Amino acid sequence: MAKKVYKRVKNYVLSMGSNLGDKKKNMERAIQLLEEQIGSIQQVSSVYLTKAWGDESLNDFYNLVLTIKTEFEPEKVMDTLLAIEQKIGRKRMTTGYENRLIDLDVIYIEDIILNGERLQVPHPRMHERAFVLVPLMEVLPHFEHPILKQSTIELVENLEINQMPKQLFKF
Repeated sequence: MAKKVYKRVKNYVLSMGSNLGDKKKNMERAIQLLEEQIGSIQQVSSVYLTKAWGDESLNDFYNLVLTIKTEFEPEKVMDTLLAIEQKIGRKRMTTGYENRLIDLDVIYIEDIILNGERLQVPHPRMHERAFVLVPLMEVLPHFEHPILKQSTIELVENLEINQMPKQLFKF
């Protein structure tokens, strides 16, 4: 008799941004593709308007955070995120910041810590970015960063920024 293999469902936290074209439509399409190709979306934050991070000449972004359940392993999720970005029309530069139709990042996978070449979890700069932390506070305010050992609320309180993202709408 064959041994039955049970896959473990994992809870991922993803961030999403768009600052080119019809930003709302880009994000709606990405959410649809995530649900079709990765798993069941559990929560979606409000959409926030954010000044571009890293390069003042870039367009303002729409940003959100969502949680999704999947049986896929991290590398498969990463490959699928990159394929979704490409399907929506993103062409990645090799270096630097850029305007983009869609940007998808893994922020957390439960309390797992990964330090791979292609994927670092928790996202290594998420604790510096209001455009990630403010929407994250909506969906997981008390979740503790597995390395920094601070909740989302505490991470937001530690931000040293002049301008917080502006809440726009909810899908």
